[in-house]
Amino acid sequence: MGLLNQVGGGSAQAVESAQAAVNPVVAGDTSDVEIDGVYVYNVKWWHAIELNAVHTATVSGCHLLGWVEDPTVGLWHGEAIQLDVASSGTTWKGAADNTPCANIRLVDDECDTSGSKPGWGRFAGSHTSVAGAVHTDVAVEFNTVGNTKFDAIGPQDTQRLSVRANTITNCRGGVYLKAALNSLNRVDIVDNVIGTTDASRPLVAVNDGTGQHPITDVAVFANTVSGPGGYWYANASARTGHTLQGQTQGGV
Repeated sequence: MGLLNQVGGGSAQAVESAQAAVNPVVAGDTSDVEIDGVYVYNVKWWHAIELNAVHTATVSGCHLLGWVEDPTVGLWHGEAIQLDVASSGTTWKGAADNTPCANIRLVDDECDTSGSKPGWGRFAGSHTSVAGAVHTDVAVEFNTVGNTKFDAIGPQDTQRLSVRANTITNCRGGVYLKAALNSLNRVDIVDNVIGTTDASRPLVAVNDGTGQHPITDVAVFANTVSGPGGYWYANASARTGHTLQGQTQGGV
């Protein structure tokens, strides 16, 4: 049994700056989760929604607005929606058996400033990795993401991944898939509108972070991009019949 299975139509003023860090919505060691139409405002340090060792979940129509940055941890830590592995240091409920997430849909959500607080570090992604633990069958589609302090969408050790038809505006970076401790297969980054602000962050990246974990069957095409960043590809192999968008423009 997990911490929750269904949440809908609510609103939460998550935290003010003097209060403790918190994840307002957590699903841990569970399956068949639906989170729909929830508003979360002004979270301090952590995540609006955490999915930890979850099999089959949909987060749709949610509005994740405003974040208080943790001054002691990098901006890569600040996902509004985090997919996490049940590792020894990250388990909320159930066994710390390194179970990843699977069959996850993040669809039609909004991530932006709240008016009183700035935007998130990232809209969605992961920052915990365990060798042999790979998030699978993840769709991040039709979301609207604005004003993130780091890359808008940042999956890590995630395969059979679709990042499609998202609108990313005024974010520091765009879409960054990283292979940290695992080789990955089948990635689609397609038909997104990506607008970034920082030349030191990518428009699109598919990157083996160690040089030891190839990423195969990759499709990156039909994205409309603007901003100073480039394309970062490292140890990434295009799907048969495809060329990775921007690869001929000096992406590495």
